[in-house]
Amino acid sequence: MVQDTGGTDEEVDDNDIKTGDMWLTDNAGAVDNGRILKITPAGVATVAVSAADIDAAPTVAGDTFPEGMGARFTDNDIVFDAFGNFYFTESVFDGLFRLNQNNQLVQLVKESDISAKTQETSASPQCIAPSSGTQLYVTDYYSDSILSINRVTGGVEVLVSELELESAIGVGKGPERLNAPCIPPT
Repeated sequence: MVQDTGGTDEEVDDNDIKTGDMWLTDNAGAVDNGRILKITPAGVATVAVSAADIDAAPTVAGDTFPEGMGARFTDNDIVFDAFGNFYFTESVFDGLFRLNQNNQLVQLVKESDISAKTQETSASPQCIAPSSGTQLYVTDYYSDSILSINRVTGGVEVLVSELELESAIGVGKGPERLNAPCIPPT
């Protein structure tokens, strides 16, 4: 079970990831009080991941964040991969998180990991497309790039930069706010 360490009275589900359940983000009426809800086919809604869970999530490197930062979902995405892992991007930490079937929540990629690769001062990962292998493809709003992220190690590479996209489609017609990458099933 993902523990709710924030002292709220929200019930946090045991996160049994099942086919047929719907997962969605909710800003919970407050700027930094975002959470992820799970709704069963019978209409039973529970909190799968709370803002306190996100605050307490370690990174792949094992470091953690100052408590009380909260969570916000603005133009972010949630997806499952073929291995039963659940991924989401979030707007306070500007990172990519993974929840596995063992209910371990980690921040797979931090804002600084992305900025180091894009050479930008900030990052804003948004939409996610899982591949059939180890890669996740994520759009970064800040750099207008498509990132390739290893779903196991959290390694980040720029797959296609804004400059490369502009070269392909014409100068002045470049990307602005890339959205929703999609990979057909194999």
